[in-house]
Amino acid sequence: MRDIENSIRELSKGYAPQRENAKPRIMKVYDKTFKPLLNRKDLDDFFDLYEYDDPIIKAWAFLGIYQILENKQYLYGEAKEKLENIVVDILDNNDKISYYSGDIETTVSIRTHHGRRISWLHPDIVFEPVYEYVKSKAPEMDKVIGELLEELLSKANDPKVEDLLLEYAQNIYSNDIEGKHVILQGFKNFGENTDLAHKEQVTEVFKTYLQDLWQKRKSSKNNKLSNNQQELEHELIKIGALLDLELESETLKFLENLNGPFAALDQVAEHYKNNETFQSLLMEKLGNTTNQRFIKDILKAISLIKDQIPNCQELVIKKIEKYEFADTGLIMNLMESNLLDKSILLEMLKQGEKWQLEFVREFLNLYPEKLDEWNDLYDEVSSILTSFQDESSDKDSDSEFYQKKEFALNVVIDLKHPKLVQHCLTNFSNLDDDKLRKMALFSIITFGEDDLLLDLRKLMEQDETTQQYVKRFWNQLERRDWKFYY
Repeated sequence: MRDIENSIRELSKGYAPQRENAKPRIMKVYDKTFKPLLNRKDLDDFFDLYEYDDPIIKAWAFLGIYQILENKQYLYGEAKEKLENIVVDILDNNDKISYYSGDIETTVSIRTHHGRRISWLHPDIVFEPVYEYVKSKAPEMDKVIGELLEELLSKANDPKVEDLLLEYAQNIYSNDIEGKHVILQGFKNFGENTDLAHKEQVTEVFKTYLQDLWQKRKSSKNNKLSNNQQELEHELIKIGALLDLELESETLKFLENLNGPFAALDQVAEHYKNNETFQSLLMEKLGNTTNQRFIKDILKAISLIKDQIPNCQELVIKKIEKYEFADTGLIMNLMESNLLDKSILLEMLKQGEKWQLEFVREFLNLYPEKLDEWNDLYDEVSSILTSFQDESSDKDSDSEFYQKKEFALNVVIDLKHPKLVQHCLTNFSNLDDDKLRKMALFSIITFGEDDLLLDLRKLMEQDETTQQYVKRFWNQLERRDWKFYY
């Protein structure tokens, strides 16, 4: 490397993993020494730096190596061999370094600091040294090993990873909740790429973890799990279903005792959709609970197993109306199950309660094509844009007229709809409310076609007050980089 001694002298002044919030002295080192080295994209420069014993130099060296390799999937020959040796060294390097982010000083080992970066590199580049290291430490689990298992090894399609995960899973301390989360996510990642070869053993691990949790619940004073334990229980049921593990009795027991929200209930329901006991428990929970978040989760689940639920559409829609749900995930599940149709959306829009308008808006953001496919729905939105009442009606933000106007203008902006925007000049001219006028004007300025902008200019020429209003709003948009909060 050219001027290596000068580079080392500068880099040894201190370390920062990023330029932002570093001390001015170290920011200068980052800009004047590290960044020019990085811009060369020469791994050998940083390999040479890593040979020095100073922990600060080693920290800079691997930061450069990581930034060069973070988007690469392949490395060959001598470069790969050098990298593998450095990876092994880092994972055993407990030398401490300190750096500042603003006024906050962090002291950390090189292993902990750069172990995470190793886990973010592509498995094809670093799999072998990482696997050998993690294997050599089994079943000892710590944060670095957990990150390597979850973020790197489990995402590689190599059958020996399943054996390694099992070794850790079967020997982990009963109270290591964080470690168990890592193992579950590892199995999930691995199962997404390949079929489990030891499904029975993995199933036993899940059963054991669940039994441990339920024993803890039974022995607790209030018969409850801590938040971390409950989260682990939920993950076990969810990932068990995704991996198609034989956990039917455990899942039914879980659902029987479930009295609060469970975001993955719909995913689990798909796995057990033909289980009559599961269906009955879902309906029982829906009838007994008053927890709205839980009700929402149950409705998502029911919508995905609609064929097993009598009068499913009527049941779901009634619950939505009762609790005024306008939830993105619920809408998506309803559409996936064909439980949401044009007539339901049109009726909501005509009734025009605030939650109904939010529901329709959220629906159109998710499925914008439906506005043009469903003519009746388009006509209703268009009708709102072309209807006007007395001047006071658009000043009352609680009035049905105002809320529908706001909804329709929101839709125009959300979808940047080329036909509906044609109505915005009339709205700008006839509405009195400042917010509604600005919404209409924003649409005209930002995605209205030339003829609409020409009509706006004519309107400005006819009225000086309008001209000043438009210019003032235009200047506001320019100052905000054309961001408009509506």
